[in-house]
Amino acid sequence: MIYSILLFLLLSIFFILISKYSLRRTIKNIFRVLNNLPLIIIIYDFDKIYYYSSEIEKILKKKIITVDDYITFFDKKEKLQIIQILSTKKDKISLNFIKKINNEIYKIFSMKITFFGKIVILQVFHNITEIYKKDKMIHQMNQKIEVLDNLRNLTYTENFNLSGIMESIFNYLRKVDLVDLFAFSIFSKDKKSAKVTIYFENKKIETTIYEKQKGISWYFLKNNLKKLYIQDLSNFSKDEYKSVINIYEMDNSYKDLTLYLFPYKFEKNIHGLFSFGKKGIDSYSEMDKKLIESIAEHIDFVVRYQYILKKYNEENNHYKDLLTKDTLTQLYSRYYFNEWILKHAEYLKRNNKKSILAMIDINNFKNINDTYGHLTGDNVLKFIANIFLNNIRSMDIAVRFGGDEFLLIFPDATIKNIKKKMKIIIEKIKENNYSFDVSISYGLSEFCGESYIESLKRADKKMYEMKKNLGKKF
Repeated sequence: MIYSILLFLLLSIFFILISKYSLRRTIKNIFRVLNNLPLIIIIYDFDKIYYYSSEIEKILKKKIITVDDYITFFDKKEKLQIIQILSTKKDKISLNFIKKINNEIYKIFSMKITFFGKIVILQVFHNITEIYKKDKMIHQMNQKIEVLDNLRNLTYTENFNLSGIMESIFNYLRKVDLVDLFAFSIFSKDKKSAKVTIYFENKKIETTIYEKQKGISWYFLKNNLKKLYIQDLSNFSKDEYKSVINIYEMDNSYKDLTLYLFPYKFEKNIHGLFSFGKKGIDSYSEMDKKLIESIAEHIDFVVRYQYILKKYNEENNHYKDLLTKDTLTQLYSRYYFNEWILKHAEYLKRNNKKSILAMIDINNFKNINDTYGHLTGDNVLKFIANIFLNNIRSMDIAVRFGGDEFLLIFPDATIKNIKKKMKIIIEKIKENNYSFDVSISYGLSEFCGESYIESLKRADKKMYEMKKNLGKKF
């Protein structure tokens, strides 16, 4: 490109010298020089062509005799610009065109010059087809790299939704002209059917196909393939397996379709397939295939990563629930309380507030277990826990502290109000269908953010005082 520009500048200087010295007697020598230049040039005004390289006719694929024979390949806008160059009084006016001529791309440098006393246009043709193709290829590769980057970003999305992710992938791939169609399928556990989702244009089709239809999916599954490239989907037929594309509601433009299929696996088993489709027969180049294979690996990784992450989160939440909730009563566990109370203490101190702690114990629970069995004892624990949950505020905390001991925490409350609350709870507990007495003892203490252990001790001491008093009454 730089070499051509330098030659163009030298040529301009050459014509300036010709004009200055009026070298009419050497015109044949001048044309001989022009013919030997490694440039494709033409010199003309709207009356006459003064000189043109023989390659011009090869480029245009037609004989040039008059100016009209030449300028017909310029559009109206370009012709107007050429007229403006010729008619302006300014010197050193230039213009560049990028034109596609007979499947080749040319950059045409245009400049006003004086040629033997006449104002004419000098145009130099530079074939930039290869440069254009390389630029286009680089641009496409940059776009496709962007697709891979977007796929990597999808890997770590928090709100993972398989259908939504696949639709995003389709939009990315269609943007860089890699697909006209994108589909994914999910096999049932027994592999007898598969749910298929197809994206094409701005449409989405969801359907179910079955093993008995002998579709491509089961050919893939039976042979445990790593990939499958189908040049012509409508004519696919192997081992009685065939395309079932006719069941999809697509127009005839998808009759000739190239399909490239890949599996995605969970725990070494094929869970489903995803397919890249392009209109036409054998529409993917070798470069496209390699890129699609790379994209397929990324999609497989995205799906498997999210599958593993989902299982991890489910297990993590399960174990977290085991730690935070008592499995029998569904009250908070002692472990959860130990974590929560430290944060709550800071809240109380920071806001100069207090909470009420209620330490609770089931009366004669050992006798219930020994007399009626541990299953009955478990039912009593669940019954009392439900009474707690149904009679406290959403901001209050109910904890199974251990065995038959419970702890209720009432933020922003007073001893007076909580005594009323506890009387209601005691009455609710008395309203039971057991053939034996079920009752509780409790003790209250204020907690202002100091050592919660001391507050628990005070509540625990008062609870045992109530228990002793109940014993005296009996």
